[in-house]
Amino acid sequence: MKQDQWAERLEKHIANHREMPKRDLWEGIEAALDKRARRQARLVAFRRWCIAAVLVGLMAGGAYMFWNREAGGVEDMFSAPAKVIASNDKPALKKVEDTSKKVEDFMRKEEDASRKVVGSLRKEENPSRKEEGSLKKEEGSSKTEEYEVRCENTPTINKDETILPPLSSLLPPRNNTPRRLSMSLYASGGTNGYKGRNGVLMSPSYLQQFTMTRAADSKVYLTGYEERQNHDFPLSFGLTFSYPLTNRLAVSTGVVYTKLNSDFLTLMLSQQIKRHQSLHYIGIPLNLQYALWHWRGLSVYLSAGGQVDWNVKAEANTDGVDQEMNKDWAQWSVGGSLGVQYDFIPQIGLYVEPGIRHYFDNGSHVSNFFKDKPTDFNLQLGLRFHF
Repeated sequence: MKQDQWAERLEKHIANHREMPKRDLWEGIEAALDKRARRQARLVAFRRWCIAAVLVGLMAGGAYMFWNREAGGVEDMFSAPAKVIASNDKPALKKVEDTSKKVEDFMRKEEDASRKVVGSLRKEENPSRKEEGSLKKEEGSSKTEEYEVRCENTPTINKDETILPPLSSLLPPRNNTPRRLSMSLYASGGTNGYKGRNGVLMSPSYLQQFTMTRAADSKVYLTGYEERQNHDFPLSFGLTFSYPLTNRLAVSTGVVYTKLNSDFLTLMLSQQIKRHQSLHYIGIPLNLQYALWHWRGLSVYLSAGGQVDWNVKAEANTDGVDQEMNKDWAQWSVGGSLGVQYDFIPQIGLYVEPGIRHYFDNGSHVSNFFKDKPTDFNLQLGLRFHF
């Protein structure tokens, strides 16, 4: 339906329409405005508190992790060498004693054998036999020297002492995330949309016909005319790449597709006009990720950054008739989230990121979710591939 046809249709309906205002009309309007203003004030205050809480949490987490890295963690306390703890009754001590006795017996036998070989060589006059005896003697001495060298390199253990492994080997590794390039495929959405309603203003040409107006630019709403809007929560699909800057800090960017669906219902006395609107966006995010904790494939991290979205396609349908509409302008937003990731294999991990995002007013006249509810919570689910 064209704009001029809609205007002509509206003029026909209100051409001969006259309605006397009620006595309590202005009191009702003022009460409704006060109620709406109070609700908007509470909503704005709640949004500000949420944003402040997220910022304070991010700052506190970053400060804590920076201080912990400078001061040293728990690993430094347990990085000392193995300690020797005294013990009296240990099965290992008996084994050590038995081993030492066997070594002494073996050395005595080797000495006796070498003495017998030397004596036999002295009695024999055959030079070949002498050479063989000397070779055997050298072999026996080399074995003895080798054994002595091994014994010298072996640490001595007292009978009342036992060596225990360092405590750092018994603790799980803490925040030893490797620096790897990763790719993420995700979907982002929410559970709650936005529903609202507003009145239809009287056109300036008809407004001048009423003597009750106090100024030419006064806002007067038509009785029985109203517009209701229902905005679905934005649904996004993204492909991002993350590059590590340090063992904890990484930067990520990519491409994101977002779709916004909205339904509008215009009430005109006894008639209704239904309009459906679909907006398609392509965005580029830029985020920083800071690793907080990592243990056995499970990791926790913080993410914060901004995103810009461009409206690449705008569709509208009014009562079954397709219409042309202007595209929305570039949409900027900022947000933060707390992510939890689990790598079920070293190359692939599953992650979830609950977060909050704020959309700035871009100044366009296209009604959508970004303008009617600029600050809201979202949930992101995805797979992350490591290279």
